[in-house]
Amino acid sequence: MNYFKIPILLSWFLFGTYFAQAFNKPPNFVFIITDDISAEDLSIYGNQSIETPNLERLAMRGLVFDNAYLTASSCSPSRISMITGRYPHNTGAPEIHVPLPNSQNTFVQELKKTGYHTVLSGKNHMAPPDQLGFVEHSEGRPAGSEKWLAHLQGRPKDQPFFFWFASHDAHRDWQVNDQARTYLPSQVEVQPYMYDGPLTRKDLTGYYHEISRLDHYVGLVLNELEAQGIMDNTYVILVSDNGRPFPRSKTYLYKNGIQTPLLISGPKVNQGRLVLSIYLRQSLSLLD
Repeated sequence: MNYFKIPILLSWFLFGTYFAQAFNKPPNFVFIITDDISAEDLSIYGNQSIETPNLERLAMRGLVFDNAYLTASSCSPSRISMITGRYPHNTGAPEIHVPLPNSQNTFVQELKKTGYHTVLSGKNHMAPPDQLGFVEHSEGRPAGSEKWLAHLQGRPKDQPFFFWFASHDAHRDWQVNDQARTYLPSQVEVQPYMYDGPLTRKDLTGYYHEISRLDHYVGLVLNELEAQGIMDNTYVILVSDNGRPFPRSKTYLYKNGIQTPLLISGPKVNQGRLVLSIYLRQSLSLLD
């Protein structure tokens, strides 16, 4: 049995319980959620075709989960599961474009109650930001990541923070700019279940560019955390809402549609490796 074939929100509760006792002051959180990126398309999962050096830099500080799965392979129900900790059929918003009902609670609301400065920057696709528990909200185009740095620099310095940084990368239509490298059709890797033709390869170059652009903005976030001297008290979590926007991926229950990259970096995370393993073994033994 694979210990990580469970909803990824289980790890949130585990890490929250374990690490709450380890800090004299509340830790900060930067939650980066990408749009339509399959785990197998990132270098931290072995992909050698797309450059993501900042994700590799982040992975060196934490844990990369090899088998993290989503509750849905479509945008809004997946995101709403993350923010509520509930399966789509229990949120009141089981389908795409259905907003979260007011009666549902989010963990962001709870963080706000305890004094966290809460921000959503980029793609929402869940409900009005204030309903979700966010004090501030901003949007950016085309990447959705353009305001991330400003929020870090302008945050209240007397509060811990939770930033939900949501990119539009890598979502169609592709919008290429100078914030990341571009790729040639000859440089892409076409999966065996896709037709390997010139239009497919050209299409993939736009997808590759937007993944590298996401990596660029992740790098800006890491640089700012280091410049402010708060990296050692900040957790950075990276996930995706569903798989790549190509056949047999997004909206499908194949692995490359429902599996998410999951990277958790921060203080004492590596100490949590053993705790997480023991916890999951105990939990799964109850199901046998």
